[in-house]
Amino acid sequence: MEQGGDDDDSRRTRILRATATVLARMGPTRLNMSEVATTAKVSRPTLYRYFPSKEVLLDALGQYEQERVHKAVAAAVDGLSGRERLEALLRYMVESHNSYPLRNLILIEPEHELGEIERVLPVVQQWIEPEFEGPAGHTIAGAIARIAICHYLFPDDDDGQSFLAQLRRVAGLDT
Repeated sequence: MEQGGDDDDSRRTRILRATATVLARMGPTRLNMSEVATTAKVSRPTLYRYFPSKEVLLDALGQYEQERVHKAVAAAVDGLSGRERLEALLRYMVESHNSYPLRNLILIEPEHELGEIERVLPVVQQWIEPEFEGPAGHTIAGAIARIAICHYLFPDDDDGQSFLAQLRRVAGLDT
């Protein structure tokens, strides 16, 4: 079942991506380590060598997702400054929201997802806050993060246009 030649990082990444796939289908409570191993094309002993429990695996997935998003945000705003940088950040938020593979988890296990939202909200706010100068930056970043959370909980059918318009308004880009 295992594919030789993979280094540890790529095997670990493959397991984490498989976890996201299985998680999107089953939710965290019903997440099955055997299903993750099969989806990742690794043996169960290999999976347990990297992640000795489901809890460790889910924590690692959360960290992996945060790092992935952080890198994607950095790439989206690379070389930009001022208004263009902020516009790119907001567009990234909308685009990633619309393509987020774990969007349906709120329907599968709302209690778990609310805990994840509570954990991630300050992280998102910290990523946004440096885009604003002055004491209002913290407040604006918090409002943008909370708008994003609301759109996660209650998605629109307008292809993100309303979401982007709301973000732009709070950020002061539509004036």
